[in-house]
Amino acid sequence: MADAEAKLVVLAELNAPFIIGMMIGCCLFGITLSQAVVYLRRYRTDKLLVRGVVWATLILDTFHFVMVADIIHYWYLICRQPENYLGLLQFHWSLGVSFSG
Repeated sequence: MADAEAKLVVLAELNAPFIIGMMIGCCLFGITLSQAVVYLRRYRTDKLLVRGVVWATLILDTFHFVMVADIIHYWYLICRQPENYLGLLQFHWSLGVSFSG
């Protein structure tokens, strides 16, 4: 039993890759958002289909970013509490939504 608890403690301490990935993802989301805004302002006469694809991409990317932020919040803030270490082994709902989208 002590060996399993030790592995959970080590798993709880491995949060740096998640935070670094979230920072990089935040920067890339900002780039996507700025590109979409510039495109939608500059090329107002483009076909509706092309503008719709840009809007759909922006909406899906925003949804994905929110789901990943929820996963990071759950793992980093909630599961790092010693009484919640077993939450690291559970499949969080936003992870499934993020990968299926």
